[in-house]
Amino acid sequence: MTDNYFSERELGPPPRNKEKIDQGFWGGFRTLIQARINDGSLAERFPINCFDAPIPIGCDESAIKLAFEAEFPLIEWPFYSNDLPDSLLVLDAIEFFNRYISKPIRKEYHSFGKHHHFISFDKDEGQREYLKDVNRLFRRNSLAFELKENGRVIRLEPIVLRETLASAVFHTEDGELNRLLELAREKFRDPDVNIRREAVEKLWDAWERLKTLEPGSDKKKQVEVMLTKAIPESEFRERINDEAIALTKIGNDFAIRHTEINKVIISESEFLDYLFHRLFALILLLLRRTGRVR
Repeated sequence: MTDNYFSERELGPPPRNKEKIDQGFWGGFRTLIQARINDGSLAERFPINCFDAPIPIGCDESAIKLAFEAEFPLIEWPFYSNDLPDSLLVLDAIEFFNRYISKPIRKEYHSFGKHHHFISFDKDEGQREYLKDVNRLFRRNSLAFELKENGRVIRLEPIVLRETLASAVFHTEDGELNRLLELAREKFRDPDVNIRREAVEKLWDAWERLKTLEPGSDKKKQVEVMLTKAIPESEFRERINDEAIALTKIGNDFAIRHTEINKVIISESEFLDYLFHRLFALILLLLRRTGRVR
């Protein structure tokens, strides 16, 4: 059965272009967690045991509160407050609960205690259902985040980059270049804009490394050889060379490859997306045209 609503089936999913958690998502997530407490999905880790045997009969909300407040002192518990926490804290909280979710799969009624015993739990199934519910909230609120099966929240790249970043396999002859490209890709998916700034830095490091792959020791001549291999047509090659020079200058003039106090730090998410997209497109073009990426 599809998880999409009628409007999504008819018109497609809403755009995922927001990076700030809003009240709509926060209210839905608070309700989701309270439902998981009520149905016993946190009872394996935070149990209230039967008076007659050490068997869970529900969730110990006071224990959940202590564990949560120890890691999130800036988020009020219980989730009754409408005060909106910082977006990164909310994303951390999503990962926190994923760690402890387990679905009760076998119950037995204890007639004397007038309650059910939770005999066994299925952690994998509990996490699958939690992942599905959280990601539906992300989707319905147009948020550019996704909870993955490994329990980590990632940022969804801009649509124009998403498929290419996910499918590119770097297999150049240089292991360090491959490492830099993979590191840039990984950091670019992080919800924290400061980590994404590091992704841009790593991509510029990869760009400087790429310039030296062709034989020789003169970087300028090595770049000329690579561009000639990649783009036989001279007029278009000249335009790409202009782009290469412009991007190198951006890396040197802003606080990307250098950290002198006179360098401007780029901190806006949209600006970082633009720069990453622009340089990644050039690198991918040259890697593909010289047989260094699948």
